[in-house]
Amino acid sequence: LPHFDTMVTALDALSHAIESLWNVKRSARSASYAQRAITLISDHLLLALDEPSNLNARSALQNAAFLAGLAISETKTALAHALSYPITLSFNVPHGLACSFTLAPLIKRVGAEKLSLSQTQVDTLLTLLTSLQLNEKIAKYAQVSELLNAVDRDLDPSRAGNFIALVTPDLVKSVIVESME
Repeated sequence: LPHFDTMVTALDALSHAIESLWNVKRSARSASYAQRAITLISDHLLLALDEPSNLNARSALQNAAFLAGLAISETKTALAHALSYPITLSFNVPHGLACSFTLAPLIKRVGAEKLSLSQTQVDTLLTLLTSLQLNEKIAKYAQVSELLNAVDRDLDPSRAGNFIALVTPDLVKSVIVESME
């Protein structure tokens, strides 16, 4: 896959894995799959982007996508995907980008302990997400006010309801605004 497609497909898998951890339907099995997927993506995404012919890195990302798929098939998606659907529909934002650009502020709100990740793992994830400059990529499609309007109009409550915390309009607004900073 080209650079951008590699990035957004890996970010979709990362979203699946993380959303499985902050999910009301989480189980020990789904958490195990998700944690392994997160480690593989954290360890190999930047390498695959920097060295497109690195088959070990690409293989690790494929394995991570498989594991994240196993996790999400059990839990279903949650808030990051719920936010992404209206953004993709309204602005034609690629799915993996739309569902991952809000991950960092959501990870900060949930915290390492509730995700059953170490603080080092969380810090690594936040560094990875920041390094990809997802806010700048989303800004090519829509501005904050447009994103807020689309999500306000079409947020999927069934998927948002899988998030482990109460989803309020204030939470949604603050997550989107912080994601774009």
